[in-house]
Amino acid sequence: MQLGINYSDRINEIEGLLYGPKPLRTEAFRVTDYDSEDFPKYKMPIGHPKYRIENTRTIAHQIEFCSENDDWTIFKDAESKKAQQAQHDILREMIGEEGLLKRFQEGATQSNAIVITRDGFVISGNRRLCCWRELFESNPKKYNHYSEIEVCILESPNNSPEIDKFEALQETDTSIQSKFGWFQVVMKFAQILHSYEEDVESGYKRVISLYQNSNFLKKKSEKGKTDEINRWIDISKHAREMMEKDGLSLDFVLKNQLAFEAWYDNQLDPDKCHVLDHDIYNKIVHDVLLVDPTKVNVRNKHHFIQSISKFFDRIKDKYKDVNKIRLDKNPEIKILEMLNQTPVIENVSGVVDQVEMYKFNVNNKEKRDTALKYIEKAQEYLKLGIDYFDEDSNTNGLTERLSQIEIMVKRITSALKKKKK
Repeated sequence: MQLGINYSDRINEIEGLLYGPKPLRTEAFRVTDYDSEDFPKYKMPIGHPKYRIENTRTIAHQIEFCSENDDWTIFKDAESKKAQQAQHDILREMIGEEGLLKRFQEGATQSNAIVITRDGFVISGNRRLCCWRELFESNPKKYNHYSEIEVCILESPNNSPEIDKFEALQETDTSIQSKFGWFQVVMKFAQILHSYEEDVESGYKRVISLYQNSNFLKKKSEKGKTDEINRWIDISKHAREMMEKDGLSLDFVLKNQLAFEAWYDNQLDPDKCHVLDHDIYNKIVHDVLLVDPTKVNVRNKHHFIQSISKFFDRIKDKYKDVNKIRLDKNPEIKILEMLNQTPVIENVSGVVDQVEMYKFNVNNKEKRDTALKYIEKAQEYLKLGIDYFDEDSNTNGLTERLSQIEIMVKRITSALKKKKK
């Protein structure tokens, strides 16, 4: 299977198309948040364009792919056969989404053009191109209509600001069928900021400009959007680390977005805890995310992470008591050592038991407080009843009411006696 021709041949072919006769057929694409533009639709052999390695949709899949293959150099050179083959392998796993492969297998033909850069990288339509290449490779005669594909050519080269904007519009455009996941978009935020290391402020402005209508940046002010960018990037660091070190799948990361958000949003107050408490908290939450749900019942992991933060001091005190290190000079060091040496399932099981107990105690306390509040209210109303009782008062049913109150008082008194026992 041909996965793109070399650079000089692509450039010559694209220049021949751009400077040759203009085709009559055109297609409109959004080029800014507010404007669209018509582009001529050219014909190109299916094997000639190259996949865009910087594609937002697959940036997180690449992390997963490199981790699985223990090779972090695979995507270093976008022109290389190794990078293009790996990208094809990733896209091949995605062509079943929204019935894409099935639709073309059953006879659907190309209706919308593939959009490529000035130097021949696919900016929109990578999955479709992969799908057609697979079909054409499997049966060239049956799928001969894919020997050539329609392309629209952007004037800008790969990795230029205009290309980044065009791709960002794919995330914010409500008509796109397969939306980018949270992790892919955030990885793009980080990638853009990394390219502006020497001018970070311009990096933030760039992300905000590209994603001004994104659901991931909802604040109105530039400062608010900058804070959101930082929040999302910090959230993603835990996810990326677990993909690289623990072998978490991208699918798991995407499905557990709320849990990763809770991990970041419920961090411990730095002014109220020991410096190692953050490491203890991170280890516990890490294990909660990693644990097999069939072995330890943790319903709603994001809610459970909130509980870990809420009851952290009690959880830590329990570890001190169990390990008899309450009076040690640095008990946090021993707690962290213990957590790192104990299997994940045991760590999480212990925390689950503790949290359930603490929540039970809190609920009971709330019930007791509520009971006391209503009894105090009853006392207040009885006093008012006495204050306003005179010969003109309406006494219909008063005796019956007092009788019922007396019964309830006896029940409460009996319950109090039982609790004392």
